[in-house]
Order: sequence, then structure tokens, then C-alpha cells
Amino acid sequence: MPRSKKDYYCDCADHEYLLTHVSKSTWLCHRSRRNNPKAAAARAARSLNDQISSDEEEGETEQGDARDSDPEPSGANDEGRISASRANIPPSALLSCAADTSHSAGPSSQSNLDFDTGNKEFHLPQPSSPHRPTVEEIPNEDDIVNRDEPPTLPHFDVPPPLDADEETLANDVYVNVTLDNLRISLTFIFGLANASLDDPESGLNAAAVERIRNPPQHQLSLDEDPDLKAAVKLYLKLSHAEKDYEAAREVSMESKDIEDFPTLYQAKQAVEQLSGVSGMMHDMCFNLCIGFTGQFAHLESCPICGSSRYDQLILAQSSGKKKVACKQFPTVPIGPQLQAMFRDPQSAIDMQYREAQTRKIFEELERNEGKVHVYEDFLDGSDYINAVQEALPMQGIGLLEGLKIWDASRNINYLSFPFLALGTADGPGLAYLNGFVGHHGKNGCRLYCGLRGRHKMGCTHYYPVLLKPHDYNVAGCSHPDVNVNDIRGASAEMYWNNLIYVLQSSNETEYKQRRLETGISKPSIFLGFPAERTLGIPKCFGSDIMHLLLLNLPNLLLKLWRGTIECEPPDTKASWYWASLTGNTWKALGKDVADTRPYLPGSFDRVPRNIAEKINSGYKAWEFWLFLYGLGPAVLYKRLPDDIWEHFCRLVHAVRIISQHSISCDKLCLANRLFLDWSKEFEMIYYQRLPTRIHFVWQSVHAIDHYGHEVETKGPLICASQWTMEHTIGNLIEEIQQPSNPYANLGQRAIRRAQINALKSIIPSLDTSDTKHLPCFAKDLGSGYALLKCQDWTSRATTVHEGWAIRDYIKRTCFDSPILQQFSNDGTIRVCRWARLQLPNGQIARSLWKETHFNARQSRNVKIMLDGKPRVGEVQYYIECRIDHTRPVEALAVIKLFSLPHQELLRQPHTTFISCQYLGDAGTIVVNVKSIHSVVAMVPHKLNDEDRFYMVEKPGADVTYLGGYLEEDEQIVDQQ
Repeated sequence: MPRSKKDYYCDCADHEYLLTHVSKSTWLCHRSRRNNPKAAAARAARSLNDQISSDEEEGETEQGDARDSDPEPSGANDEGRISASRANIPPSALLSCAADTSHSAGPSSQSNLDFDTGNKEFHLPQPSSPHRPTVEEIPNEDDIVNRDEPPTLPHFDVPPPLDADEETLANDVYVNVTLDNLRISLTFIFGLANASLDDPESGLNAAAVERIRNPPQHQLSLDEDPDLKAAVKLYLKLSHAEKDYEAAREVSMESKDIEDFPTLYQAKQAVEQLSGVSGMMHDMCFNLCIGFTGQFAHLESCPICGSSRYDQLILAQSSGKKKVACKQFPTVPIGPQLQAMFRDPQSAIDMQYREAQTRKIFEELERNEGKVHVYEDFLDGSDYINAVQEALPMQGIGLLEGLKIWDASRNINYLSFPFLALGTADGPGLAYLNGFVGHHGKNGCRLYCGLRGRHKMGCTHYYPVLLKPHDYNVAGCSHPDVNVNDIRGASAEMYWNNLIYVLQSSNETEYKQRRLETGISKPSIFLGFPAERTLGIPKCFGSDIMHLLLLNLPNLLLKLWRGTIECEPPDTKASWYWASLTGNTWKALGKDVADTRPYLPGSFDRVPRNIAEKINSGYKAWEFWLFLYGLGPAVLYKRLPDDIWEHFCRLVHAVRIISQHSISCDKLCLANRLFLDWSKEFEMIYYQRLPTRIHFVWQSVHAIDHYGHEVETKGPLICASQWTMEHTIGNLIEEIQQPSNPYANLGQRAIRRAQINALKSIIPSLDTSDTKHLPCFAKDLGSGYALLKCQDWTSRATTVHEGWAIRDYIKRTCFDSPILQQFSNDGTIRVCRWARLQLPNGQIARSLWKETHFNARQSRNVKIMLDGKPRVGEVQYYIECRIDHTRPVEALAVIKLFSLPHQELLRQPHTTFISCQYLGDAGTIVVNVKSIHSVVAMVPHKLNDEDRFYMVEKPGADVTYLGGYLEEDEQIVDQQ
């Protein structure tokens, strides 16, 4: 029966943390005080004492009775607790966890079987990608109960839905968690879930809170104050501003004969106020152990290392009155940055991209019977599409407070409810977000697929080995072979079952055992976000193709091929036939890699160094990318045994596909099949079911099994890769000017970066870093193409072959063109040449005419479409030509083709080694410049004592399948 009147209780500091009946106005007024960590801790302690004072059975009964009656006496009020939906916690699971801690439910794990749990049937899940370690130890497997067989879960009776005013769920869970580390995690989760702009410890002043709640509703212009505009622009231009700014300020004041020009401090304050972005400062441990936030907010020393929070000298000099933190760290709120992106009309229109793109996607789904044909964005993934279909990101149902937005393009106000799509990080960083164990754990998969690892006898380091070793009987690791095709994606059901199992740990030993079995070390902080605003755990944590493909896998493969990976008796390196990159072979490989430098275009960025000399000197991820997946198939050809090389080329082919920004369904299916085949064959080639080689199978080998499914659910992985974050980290580190206090300096640089970016969104004219203007004397051809200088001052005669190629093009285009009369008897014609061409993808295609005059990396070899098929050629120069007075002027490229790829190599693994011959004058053709798609590298090499060139495309560029000629031109190998 509904209550006629609602009672209000408060247990904040004003009431000495005791549950007290209060009026509604007092209850509302003390809302933020009840969220204070001390109040939460006192509430938890009170509940614990009540539970301990009663018999365990009676306690359980009382908890069950409390759920069916008035919840207020538990000390939890609507603002002092978290609803199940807001905490992202399934009510049925956690109520069971809270009510029945005497049952010890076994963990869910990866299996290909269904098993009974009472009268309910569960189907166990699927995987996704790897992960790296936390600092917590993993106990010796010999001390752990053998759980080879899938455990039996107790049947949980799902209680009837709870009224919103009667949810004691979160506090019940908190009360029944006994271990300090888990309780601390839950406290922070609850604090995040209850976070409010009104929290006194948020770090935001009243003005900042008011601005977030009521953002400015006008366009910002600095035109009315030219001095302020000049000061802001000067501050934005001078990244290390202090001395430079003051010097420029003095010059400006002298040249303009003015006495008042904003100081650096005034410019900083202006940028902060105009952008609306300010840092939220919090104290932290001097030794970087913790931040004094959440339940640590009122501590005066670090609970881990014991160091003082405050500067003791200042504290002593002020007789304890002046408390100055030894160290602080800033947090930059995202709200003002999002609001800034709508303050300019064009920027606001750009922010409507998701809305417009979603509409297109659903129109495509309707036309294609619910299928996505091409994955080009996170929005194309099934996770996002399903969320939209369930109206999750479209509504603010159940949320207490949205973000107020003023949209300048439509001049309207509305509440926005941001949706947290993905949480990304490298392996060590992600462990702090998802709460999983590291990649050395038994469940070490980054995406929490449930694949159980295996370890060597007497060791605690697990590896994701699919095939059971011969003569192997290790407790907890002797499960049968796992079929790679049965590995599936992450399961929320398995995660929740296992999280409950870990939370029910009654002591440290039991916790370590359950952590080992489940792969969960603590509940994820992401549980504090509203359930309806995320994809849920573990779905919201994606794959990492940067570190896994460009650092981890190359490191593993090179260790194997060089024979430097650990060899454990009775295994011997003499049996490692794949370890062929040793001695002079390794040195020659390094030299060949370094010698490719002149042939790799400047648009390829950093070129790989001599890997034989520099592999231990900070070889970069981009260098590994170009070396392994670009040059690799060519420079490793005949240096690796044939079967090892073919196996490697399968990986290269799949990586080139999965690294694209646009992936068709057909290509995705091909890449997925190649990845699965590669990882399966990897174990058969290298590991060979030998217990002494278990350590050959790293998590990065398993991670790629998930890439196909991850693209299907989250779109192209490159869209959420770590490249952007790593680049930003590199930029910020370069800006550090105080090595003695780097973290404080880094924090201030991050705040400055956020303020400047927000201000540029509000006033786009301040952003001059990404202008689309063409250089002087360039000629815009439309569609992203433009001719660039140099240019002939006067016309010059072509060669005979070039003249005939131009004549053929004109004849094909207009057989009676008057230009045909201008050719001399030997077929030559006078032309004015252009040297360079800008392409829509941002690359600059140079030409042989001018490039040979400079010591530049070659950028004159291009990929073109000729009669609808891809070809590669060397640009000699560009010209303009009006073929007929009825036609516009055309820009043409004079090109000398390379031959079709070597067909025997194409029949071998997956078109990764494209080797051609240079046709010279015999291959001269002319094409419209808009037939040119990209700049490629053509690197010289020898094949059977024959001079040839192999093609390398820029990583991330669309993969060209030159193998398309295989059937049609099978009889032609190196002819035009």
C-alpha cells in the first residue's frame, strides 16, 4: 500500500551522524552534507554494528524484512543512497549478494557448454582483447582449489521490483562487503554516482557552478575591445608565454603609443573567463600515492606512505593555522568544454554530426534489411545502434541533472545528457578503470571474454594458451583445448556473476582466490556512472590496436625470430627453425630497413631506423608499423623460412585491413578469418603443445581474435585507438618547463590547452592552426585537388614518348581537338609544367621534374585508377590543357607506369608483397590528375637477380588489392 505521507531522515554531521527525523526542507538543505564521506562511513559502520550484534540468520531475515517494509530506518535516504539503475548494478544480482552471503557462488568462466544452476540455464560467454597487470599479486595456483569443471551457481530468486523510494540496495551491498579495499572502491563508486555540482569539495566555485547551470546565451566577439583581442591572440600564440609575452606587450605599447595593455595575468584571467573553463584543484600525496578526495578528503596524511598532506614548515610557522598542500593536481571539467562547442553557429552545426549520421545509418539499415555494409565510425557499430534503438542516448530518464546547452545555430536551450561511449587506455592504465587483473592473470583478456589461461608448473604467470600441452597436469589449467572459433565477445552476465562472487569474499585469502578465478580485483569506478548513459561493463572498454599490434606483437615476433626469447630445458634453441634473424642476417636486415629512407614519402612521417642497431634505443610504435606491416613482407622474404613468412603475411594482410578508417563487411570477414587462422597456427608453429613453451603465447596473440567482433560492435578500431592520446601526451611533455615540479607544470599546461581549445570553439577566427587556404600561386582544381608551384615560366618541348602519350589522351577524349595540330612531326609538343599536386587526403604528390633537384624523400610515385583498375606509376610532371573550346581546362599528369605485380608472389599469401618492374618510356601514359588516389613508396629490391620495386602504402590508407588482375591477366607477368 502506498504511504499517505513520506518521512524524512537525515544522518549528517549536524545530527552527529545519527539517524534523525527531520522536515522536508531540512532534508533538502542537508543533501550535500549527507553525501560527505564521513557521513557515508558512519552510516556503513552503524549498519555493520547492527548486523554484527544479531545472529547471522536473524540478520539475513531482518534484511529481507527490511526490503519489504519502510526503508528509512536503515539510515538511507533518497539522496544518501544510489538506486540500482544509477549505480549500473542489476537489482536481482546485488540483492541476492546482499541478502545471502552464506552461499558461496562459484565464478562464471569461459566455456563452450551450458550448465544448470538450479532450474535456470546459463550460457557462458565470449572474448575480445588483451590487458596488462595490476600491482596486486596472484597467489600460487598450487594453493588454489582446482576448478577445472564449471562451477555451479546457486539459484537467485529475483524479488519484485522495488519502488524508487524503497531502494536500500546500494547500502545493503556496501554493508555486506567486509574487505577494506573493496569497501574503498565502493565508496568512490557511490561518491561518483551521487556527485553533484553542489558538493562543497567539487573544487568549483559558485560562479563556475552558476555558469555551468546557466551558460551564456550569446555569441562571443572581441571586436569591441581590440586591446583585449590582441592580448588574447598574443597569449594563444606564445605557448611559453611569460617572458615573450611581456616583451611583446612592451613593443605593442610603444608602437601604438598606449599606456594600458593587458598584462600576462590579465590575459590568463580573460582566457579563463571567456572560455568558461577552470581547473578543479585537489590535494594529493607528496609521493603520488592518492588524491585526497572522496573518503580520503578529510585525511591529513597519506594512508599508504604516511607522508603529511600539508607543508610542515608553513604549518609550524603559522601555529597550525595555515594549511598549504605539499602537492595538488587539477581536474578539468568537461561540461564547460562541451558548452563552448555550441557557442558558435558553425561549431554547433558540426556538433549535430551524430544526429545526422544516425539518421543516415537507420535509413541504410532499412534499405539493407538491417545490415551495415561499411563500417566508418563508432556510430556504425551494433553497440551504438542497439543503444539508440533502446532510446538510451536520446533521453534523460532517471537522471537528476543534465547539462544545459545553448545552441547558437538554432538559438535554443536544452538539457543534454552525455553518453559515455568508450573508456580507452593502454593495459596498465585500463586496469585502474575496469578493475580487472592484469594480462598475467588467469582471466587476463582485456575484454573479459572468460578464456582461462594456463601456466607452467610452479609459476604464477598465466598465458592464454588454447591447446592443452602434452603431458600436462597443472591444477586449474588442465582444461581441454579451446576452439578459437568458439571464442566470443564480452558478457555482462558473466561479469556481474563474478563481481558478486568477489564482493562476497569474507577474508583476504578467499578474496585472492576469487580474484584469481574471476579476473576481477575490484568493482570498476565506471559503475558510478548512470547505467542508462553507458554501454555497461565490460562493453564500454574497447580494444587497443596501437600498443598490441605495434609494440607487443612486434616485440614477441622479433624475440622468436631472433631466438632471444627464454628457452627452458629440455627445449633447445637448435629446434627453433624459425629463429633465422641472427648474426649477419640480422645486421643485413637492419641495413636494408635503414636504406629505405629515401624512398618513403614525407607524408609517411617518421621512417624506421636500422632496427639491428636501434631496437633497444626506443624504437617507436610508428617505426614498428612501417617496418613490420609495410616493409616486412619484402625485407623478410627469404630471410624467414617459407612457412613462417607465409604465416606472417597473413597477419600483415589482416592488420592492413583492420587499420582502415573504412572497412566493408566483406573485408571485415576476411580480416576476422585471417586473425583467427593466424592465432591458431601460431600455437601449432611455435608453441607445439610443449609445456616449456607456454610463455610463447602472449595476450597480444589472443587479443586479435576479438578484432573482427570489436569492429562489428564498435566500428573501426582506429577511431578509438591510442594514437591521439599518445600524441597529446607527447605534446604536453614537450611543453614542460619546470623539471623540478613536472606534475604541477603538466597540470597547468593541460588546463591551458583546454581553455584555448574551448575559446577557439567559441571564436573560430582565433584558430589559425588549421586553415584550409592554399599557398600563393596554387591553382584549385576542386574536389580537394590543387596544382602547386613550381611552374615553368615558358613552354618547353616534351620527349617523344611523352608527346605521343599526350596525343593519345587527347584523341581518346576528343578525336578532332584543335590541339592535335600543334604537335610537331616527331610527336613532341611544347608544354608548361607544374611540379606538385595536392591530393584530397592531404598528401602532396611531387614529380620527377623537380624532386630530383632536392635531397628529398621520394613522393612522386602514385596509385592511380586506370580503366577502373589500380596501377602504380611515377609522375614526370603535371600540365594544364584545354582540349576543346567547349570544355574546361583539364589538369593532366604525365606518368611512367610500373608493371603489374609479380603473379607468383601474388598467388602466395594474401597480396602483401607487391613487386613490380619499372617500365620506363614504354609505360608512359597521361591521365587526369583526379585519377590519382594516393602517394605510395616504391622501394628498389632484387628478385632472382632482377631489379624490381616493391610497393608500400601509408598505414591507414585504403588497401589496394592489386591481386584483382590475377585471373584476368594470368598469362602476363611483367608486361604493360
